Amino acid sequence: MILTSLIPEPNEAVALAASKPPFELIQELLRQTYPDAPAPQFKWCHGYYERCLGTEEDGKLIAIYFPPAVDYLMDLGYETLVLFKSWMTVHVTGDPTFPHWEQGKFFAVRKEERRDILYPFMPQDLLVNMKGQFSVESLSALLAPTGVSVVENTGGSLFRIKAPTFAEDAAAARIRALPEVAYVERNTLVRMIDVSPGWTLDRIF
Repeated sequence: MILTSLIPEPNEAVALAASKPPFELIQELLRQTYPDAPAPQFKWCHGYYERCLGTEEDGKLIAIYFPPAVDYLMDLGYETLVLFKSWMTVHVTGDPTFPHWEQGKFFAVRKEERRDILYPFMPQDLLVNMKGQFSVESLSALLAPTGVSVVENTGGSLFRIKAPTFAEDAAAARIRALPEVAYVERNTLVRMIDVSPGWTLDRIF
């Protein structure tokens, strides 16, 4: 005897996720998250499987530390590449509701290389160190012509600046040209790196 069972109807969220390719959904999320970003001009999208691995003394892989993620790296015609990370949530043996589009995060990447993808830049964020003493108000007045806004003083002469989304390098160049500025850097994602072999990437599409 052959037994059959009906396939349950997918819920609305799953149906919506399946209705469009990931690169279209991610662009829609980008426009919602960063409405000031330039209109994307899609060129390509590559996918990577990211996880942090640990080994036994004999080199055998034994664990994945931290939630693994699928990274969608896209060229949208900006000054940097756009990286969208979607982390997995393991339930018993898998993640039945992956991908979690609404929980993903955007980052900026200069090159399609392992280090750049694993340690990307935070969108909009610039760290600016001044040569002299400034308050948030006085620095805001100085930087107003560069098109950025001062978010906070993180200590001493270091400030966190909000730049136009996915045009941060151009804004940094304008700020760096001011004689009162000591240096300008991008704000980078920080990771724990005290496990071996550590953070790993595999190209999946």
